[in-house]
This record gives sequence, structure tokens and C-alpha cells, in this order.
Amino acid sequence: RTFSMKGTLFAMAPEVILKQGHNHVADFWSFGVLMYELLTGVPPFYASDKQELKRMILGMSMRRADVAYPPNMPTASRMLLQQLLMRDPTLRLGARRQDIALMKVHPFFGRPDWDLLLRRQLASPLKHSV
Repeated sequence: RTFSMKGTLFAMAPEVILKQGHNHVADFWSFGVLMYELLTGVPPFYASDKQELKRMILGMSMRRADVAYPPNMPTASRMLLQQLLMRDPTLRLGARRQDIALMKVHPFFGRPDWDLLLRRQLASPLKHSV
């Protein structure tokens, strides 16, 4: 566990903000925040005032973050985000040893060849024309 605070407040896990000590599971929260913003164009928590932003992140139920999901968001995306944005780090996806394996087979990601991806040999599904 570490007690350091680095990063952008809007992506900090609740346990980091509360200075309770944290581990790699806080990164899964930040991944969920980034994923939400990439999918929607806006962060899941936003306020111009830092204290209000902290209240938004911390003022949710112990299990799920109080996040507004767009009605057109695919179910697989919503399910993954709900697992990543669990306030309780012991319940968050990434907290258990088997979670990486579960994430790899999550419907959101489809079924990429993870070995090719790790070797940087997986072809991009995007085709750019010049």
C-alpha cells in the first residue's frame, strides 16, 4: 500500500482522495474514469470547484458510483464501467487475482488475441486512408 497522491483529481479513486492507502486497484478506478470519458466525451464526475468534485466522487453509495450513463450506452460498456467504478476497492474489478482473466473475456473487449496484442502484432481494426 502507498499513501502518495499523484494525478488528476477527477480520475482519483475514493481511497486515494481519503488518504486511506491504496494499491493497484486505484488504477482500475482511473481506467474506468478514462473509459467513461472516451465513450461519452465527458468525465463521469465534474465540478469547477475541487471540494465539490471530491464530494461528487465520495458522496456515492459504498458499492456503485453515482454515475449517469447515457441511455444509448451499450450494455457491455455499462457493465464494465459499473465494475470499475465501485467505490469499495475490495469489490472493484481488478481487486481479485482472477479479475484480469475475467476482464480479458468481458464482452466489451470482444475476443482479441491478447498474446498478439502484448507482442504489438495485433492488426488495428481501423483502416485509415491518406
